[in-house]
Amino acid sequence: MKKCKNYLVLLMLLFACCAEQQTKIELVSSDSNCNLGEINVNSPTLSGKEWLIKNTGNAQLRIDSVELSCECLTAVYDSVNTVRPNDYFPFRVLVKPDGALGDFYREIRIYGNFENSPLELTVEGIFVKEEQAEEKCDDSIHAD
Repeated sequence: MKKCKNYLVLLMLLFACCAEQQTKIELVSSDSNCNLGEINVNSPTLSGKEWLIKNTGNAQLRIDSVELSCECLTAVYDSVNTVRPNDYFPFRVLVKPDGALGDFYREIRIYGNFENSPLELTVEGIFVKEEQAEEKCDDSIHAD
């Protein structure tokens, strides 16, 4: 009987060790798409967006790589690239005007060991010259 209990304990330990570790993520209070509105191409400050990502799984989250659709984007994130279960991971994207005026739509892909990798994020807006932005405000009509 004692031998059976030992085998049962061994089987339970083996099962616990082999239980599937899952890594899932969730965007916290934010949409995957961000419209930055009008961005002045002559402005010395960069526009951007920060997403807060939560590891909702039961395993360590690992960020393997980040793919940006344009050289005008800069990704800012912790270089350690790992997040414990139930911890948060801030991920910021900065947009530097690339000289072209008009609408823009840029994509960001975050690859890692989580379900449905990659996570796809987008930023969009309109690159304008300062003079154009001022004219737009002067000619705009505000309705209540």
